[in-house]
Amino acid sequence: MPKSLADQLREIAKRHHFMDVSEAVRSILRQKYFQSQAMALDSLTGNESLVAKLKQILEGLDDKHN
Repeated sequence: MPKSLADQLREIAKRHHFMDVSEAVRSILRQKYFQSQAMALDSLTGNESLVAKLKQILEGLDDKHN
């Protein structure tokens, strides 16, 4: 690990009152994971209208073939 990264992690651990650097790293990773999960959920909710449109198209195709 680069010394500058280790120094930054020590500073974060001290500033946020973590017990040690590993606790700071776990906290950062947890925060980034939850942010990525929230973004994934946002992208899924935006696809509901797309799914509805695709269902309409499929129903229209079924009607033409029957």
